[in-house]
Amino acid sequence: MADGQPIVIGQNNSGQSQTLLQTNASGANSALKVLNALGVPAPNAILGECQEGVGVRGMTGVNLPFTPSVTQAGVLGTGIDRVGVAGVSASAAGVRGDADEGVGVQGSSRTSQGMEGRSTDGIGVEGHSSQGIGVHGLSDGTFTGPPTSASAVSGENMVGSGNGVTGLSGGRNGVEGRSFSSAASGVYGQNDVGGFGVAGRANGDQPALLGENSGTGNGLTASSQQANGAQGISGSHNASGVYGENNAGGYGVAGRTFGLLNEDRAAVLGESLRDPSTPAGSPNGKAAGVLGYSETGYGGVFITGQAGSDVPWANSGGLRVVGEIVKTEGEYSEALPHPDGSHRLLYAPLSPESWYEDYGRAQLVEGQADVELDADLVAVLGIEDGDYHVFLTPEGDTRGLYVESRSAGSFRVREQQAGTSNATFSYRVAAKNQHRQPKRLARLEEPKALTRFQTGRDDASPSAPGRRA
Repeated sequence: MADGQPIVIGQNNSGQSQTLLQTNASGANSALKVLNALGVPAPNAILGECQEGVGVRGMTGVNLPFTPSVTQAGVLGTGIDRVGVAGVSASAAGVRGDADEGVGVQGSSRTSQGMEGRSTDGIGVEGHSSQGIGVHGLSDGTFTGPPTSASAVSGENMVGSGNGVTGLSGGRNGVEGRSFSSAASGVYGQNDVGGFGVAGRANGDQPALLGENSGTGNGLTASSQQANGAQGISGSHNASGVYGENNAGGYGVAGRTFGLLNEDRAAVLGESLRDPSTPAGSPNGKAAGVLGYSETGYGGVFITGQAGSDVPWANSGGLRVVGEIVKTEGEYSEALPHPDGSHRLLYAPLSPESWYEDYGRAQLVEGQADVELDADLVAVLGIEDGDYHVFLTPEGDTRGLYVESRSAGSFRVREQQAGTSNATFSYRVAAKNQHRQPKRLARLEEPKALTRFQTGRDDASPSAPGRRA
């Protein structure tokens, strides 16, 4: 039919110029309304086909027209301060787009969401793909404030208890995020009301959260201004709350702290607390606060970098223990440097009882000497009488020496056979701590799970390191 002829219903109409339908009526009237009555097997009420441009285009808003970035589409909707394309359905998809190779549904916006989906009970936006990406979002904006600003894909649930974004996969990642900025994150989670920023849950034998870094950075980094940077909890007796492994010879778990004056903290802290269901003072387990084990080296190494310096606490030692030290196998020894460059071991004597010793030298005056004990030694050991031992060694020609008397603060030495020499002598004082005294040759009572570390390995699995008896 030629241009200017009426449109004929029921046959093909063609022309070279644009056809315009316009109405000035207000309210719910439409410029064009096409119905495909129920029961009629026709698939489309309106069908738009175009090989190069847009099949069907709809525009709404003020200040029209404007040039959209999309020039080829089956359906194109543009809007100024309004929704370009809206689809509403009571039970199926509001908007659905299918494409063999390109994008099924694409939305773009200069200042707001490129695409938004809402649902009362179902899925707001759902994407399916046989080979590619189900839902893909692009954004050229800059993050300026709220979490949704400049986001390629944003999911929100502000009034209900559902998820903002849910990803499901039968063979790959449910949700995957990638970033090509060194200052950004592949996946970022934020919670401003006290909940989790990012949470992971798994029911199998794989980690709930996995962090990998093929470069020089950390696999996982956690930080907190008020609480723990990272916390691990395990409900299994044979597993660890936090476990670290290094397959290249480095540290499995490392801790670092920057101590401040009067704010002593530990780089690594281990605690073993009693079962809260047992009353205080009742028998309980003897789990170790920190356990160190090595098949090839030291079970533990403690070094202080302030040894030999002038700071007041330089002599506090490389190892600080509050409580008894109990060891099995081996000897108490100290490695001292030898002039040949090696270190030689010197061993400590042991006793079935706990004794504290002091040494000194004194001189007889006409066969007699009164020796004062160190007042600080008397104070710390709580010596209140002469219940201590004194061993004498003459350092000159005498008729022999003996201890005539002992008191809490001193002892008197005389020469035997009423001798009157002026020889010097050395002495050794051995005393017990009167504030506490362990039982002589006390029987060691401890769990078998601890003593089994003396021989052979128990379990080579990372989750239950141990040794068997």
